[in-house]
Parts: sequence; C-alpha cells; structure tokens
Amino acid sequence: MILSIPQFEIVRYAQLGTRQECRALLPGDAGVYAWFRDLTLSEEIIASEAQFVDALMALFDESSLNTRPLSARRKGRVSPFYDVGIVVTPGTLTSTKKGALAHYAKTESLRREIGRALEALTFWQPPLYVGKTERLAERVWEHVNRTSDLGDRLEEVGLSLEQCLVAYVPISDTADGATPLVQLVEDIMTRLSLPGFVRRVG
Repeated sequence: MILSIPQFEIVRYAQLGTRQECRALLPGDAGVYAWFRDLTLSEEIIASEAQFVDALMALFDESSLNTRPLSARRKGRVSPFYDVGIVVTPGTLTSTKKGALAHYAKTESLRREIGRALEALTFWQPPLYVGKTERLAERVWEHVNRTSDLGDRLEEVGLSLEQCLVAYVPISDTADGATPLVQLVEDIMTRLSLPGFVRRVG
C-alpha cells in the first residue's frame, strides 16, 4: 500500500509576526495543531563550517551538566519515601561522534546531507505541544503573542517558540458540530505523539 501525502499544513513562527499575518496564513476554523522545534539550518549556517558545528552542538547544550530538556519536568511521589522528577533530554554526543561531526563538517556537501536529515527530523521528533481549538488562527496568535503560557514554559528549559513551527490539521463540522470531533482527534494525536509540554490530555 502506498501512503498518501500527509494532510497537514506548516507555518513557521517567523511568518506569524502580527495577528493579521496569523489570520492570513491560518484558517479561522476548528482544528488540531502541534508546535515542533524547527531543525532546519539556514544557508548561512550551512555555508560556514564553524557555525554548522556550533549549531549542532547547541542542540545538546553541553555548557552545563544537564543537556537541553525536551520536556517539562514531571514530578510525583513514589510511596512511601520518594519524591521523584523526570525530564526527557537528548543526552550528549560521545567524543567519537563529536570527532566525526568535526570531520564531516569540513565538506559543504556533507554539511548539506546532515542538514537535510535534520530538516526531516523536524517531523520525526515528538512535538513539543499538541492543542485543539475552535479557531486556529486566533489560538496560534495567543501562543505567539504570549497570552498563553506555552512560550514561558518552553523558555524555562532553554527552548523558544521563535525556533519553532506549527503544523495543523483543519477539522470539518459534523452533524453535532466540530467540537466533539476536535476533542477526539486531539486526544488521539496527543496520546500517540507524546508531546513534552502538554500538562494533561483532553
């Protein structure tokens, strides 16, 4: 069986500078959306060996003992004695892999190969956040305009909406309206994609 072309749309944060731009690029209808880290490297970074290596190493943020988290820290109690916390991180590159990166980064065509793989990874990685809305353009603008706390929660762990893109799937009205269908689709997508900054499902 041949897979169909994925039926979703993509808009980068940089395209959403104003409410008018949100309304022009996003539908006002109901839908489910997800924020992803945009791992696309610019032509300027691809062209420079040093900038390329720096950009890739920044994904791991090895400037501290902790690598850059990819989820909010979850806390809980394991009875009877333990308060525990857990967070998703990418770990760190081994010294061998760092050496390989430095070696391959010397060749522009290989930098482009790695860059293409990273761009594909933008949609292979779990999303940072999945949400539902009756009005896609307005809800995304709330995130961009910081009237929701998603941007603050990302910044707490060193991430930024400015380095993200949003993908969305419009949801059509049904006989009982769009809301029940939107809620169902969001629930399914959230449970299967494991977004790191969703506080609760549903």
